[in-house]
Amino acid sequence: MSRTWLCVLGLGTLMVVAGCTTYAPPPPAPAVYPPVASPPPVPPPQVEAQPPSPGPEYVWVPGHWAWRPAFGRYVWLPGHWVVPAERGLVWVPGHWVWGPRFGYHWVEGHWRPN
Repeated sequence: MSRTWLCVLGLGTLMVVAGCTTYAPPPPAPAVYPPVASPPPVPPPQVEAQPPSPGPEYVWVPGHWAWRPAFGRYVWLPGHWVVPAERGLVWVPGHWVWGPRFGYHWVEGHWRPN
């Protein structure tokens, strides 16, 4: 093989190897989140007229205030009757809890064993 072909072959190999190297971009800057404003204190619960139960297996889930940031206010979600997923469960109503670090936050209502 001539010297020229060896140089071309060597240069080609070098170009292929150089093309196989990877470039790792710098890590993204840490996300900056705007401060989250805690909603104002929750209004007192509304007094609801509880309609008659549709059946003996139903449990009353009381209404509650839900914060709607898009409207900048609370809206009342009325109570309703629900059938538990299984026997022996009781409903723990959702409620607002005050925490010094994040202000008010909602704890979802849930079922628990009796």
